[in-house]
Amino acid sequence: MAKLGIRDSVEDILITLDTQYHVIRPISLRGEEQLFFYVALNRAQANLAMARRDLRTIVDRFYVGAPDPTPVTGVPGREPAGRH
Repeated sequence: MAKLGIRDSVEDILITLDTQYHVIRPISLRGEEQLFFYVALNRAQANLAMARRDLRTIVDRFYVGAPDPTPVTGVPGREPAGRH
């Protein structure tokens, strides 16, 4: 990207297969530490735009680390992973 003169950062990476979508969303924490979220979706049942939006919301919550009473999964009574 640098050689092309692109100064934007990678928002997400999409891999499409015949039956699946794979979305990779890189995140940066404390200096050089690099992590990413990886989601595999059934293409016949998934809404790609909504999945990308939900993944962005999850990353934002992960980044901030603030408790949120609304479950990310959409399942009432079930907290997102890592929150107790």
